Amino acid sequence: MAAKKKPEPAALVAAFAAESPSEVLQVQLVEAKDLIAADRGGTSDPFAKATLLDARGNELKEEPIKTDGVKKTLAPYWGKEACWGAVASADAIAAASVRVQLFDKDTFSTSHDPLGGLVLPPDGGPG
Repeated sequence: MAAKKKPEPAALVAAFAAESPSEVLQVQLVEAKDLIAADRGGTSDPFAKATLLDARGNELKEEPIKTDGVKKTLAPYWGKEACWGAVASADAIAAASVRVQLFDKDTFSTSHDPLGGLVLPPDGGPG
């Protein structure tokens, strides 16, 4: 009997950058690959949600940025770019991070199945 191959970790392409001195944070939610299948047909209907965090990891009161769901795929492409306006001081922005969460969109439920996520550190690179 062949050994089970361990699944590769999912990949997510996301980034953010502060545009000083305007204190605007630009977020790009580009794509994800190799997601887990949350639906019966062996696929998911993934969407991403980005939340701005302060230096302590607490959510700031800015509205989260969300992508649309992509139906029946394990490799969604969103290509979404959005900005948070002047949300805090330049020092607070420099210490901010972004939490990106992936969910399977459930049509008949308000609680969507989590697919994974990450936190992008203040330098905007992979977390």
